[in-house]
Amino acid sequence: MEAVRTYWTSTLGASVQYYDVAGTRTRALHAGDGEVVLMLHGMGGHLENFVFNVMPLAEMSGRHVYALDLLGHGMNGRPDRSYTFEDMVNHILQFADVIGARKFTVVGLSLGGLVGSWLAIRQPERISKLCLTTTFGFHLKGTPDADVDTSFLRIKESNLKVLRTPTLDAVRERLRPLAHNPKAISEEMVAVRHHVYNQPGAEAAIAKFVESFHEQRWDYVLTEERLAKIPVETLVIWGEHNHPDPEYARRATAVIPKAKLHVCAGSGHWPHVEADEDYNKVLSAFLRT
Repeated sequence: MEAVRTYWTSTLGASVQYYDVAGTRTRALHAGDGEVVLMLHGMGGHLENFVFNVMPLAEMSGRHVYALDLLGHGMNGRPDRSYTFEDMVNHILQFADVIGARKFTVVGLSLGGLVGSWLAIRQPERISKLCLTTTFGFHLKGTPDADVDTSFLRIKESNLKVLRTPTLDAVRERLRPLAHNPKAISEEMVAVRHHVYNQPGAEAAIAKFVESFHEQRWDYVLTEERLAKIPVETLVIWGEHNHPDPEYARRATAVIPKAKLHVCAGSGHWPHVEADEDYNKVLSAFLRT
């Protein structure tokens, strides 16, 4: 009989801990020892998105792996403050300071990849390596500005829709497009995100970020000129069925000076979930070298 994979069984051996990060109570799941790796989820997400990766990566790479809730997200505290992209970037640096990590690797998913890219561009002395997983926000030459605007608007509206009415059905509908195989989205995933979205202040804080991010989108899109400024070794991981497709990822990878691409077969926007064995193996090898 095949064992049932759950969030609980997948995180046995790891620790959940809360940290005071510049006055914001911040939650992280972590395991392992050694050089620090920070895993950053996507917009509207939370650290549980990496539960199938933290323990395997810690064991296979010999690194101290942290998955944390981004500013305003997950089970973090939500003080009365601004929630902008700049605040989110600074929150990661402040978190690293709290855990004593002067230098660290960033593994970013979607929005998390955009955050990681800007950390590498602005603070290269603090970033060891960078992994961009189906990163959101590329604006490559030949891509019309209108297409970028449409993409950002779609992300904004889909997140605000579920935040305003965070029912189980609404959460299920929001998560379904993130996987190529619908069976990859378990009812446990739906239930956990439903619980997170129904926490006091969740709608207000995440919506505040979503609105601000959309307004300032052109300040942060990753143009080819900006991608060329990423100086650290970079691994781009893409889902075979992600939108935009792997060819788009190849074009982005070619612009980053020290980058290589890996495409996870059979997966969509969440290769770390749908193809986690391949994802963890390839990423661990990258972290060890």
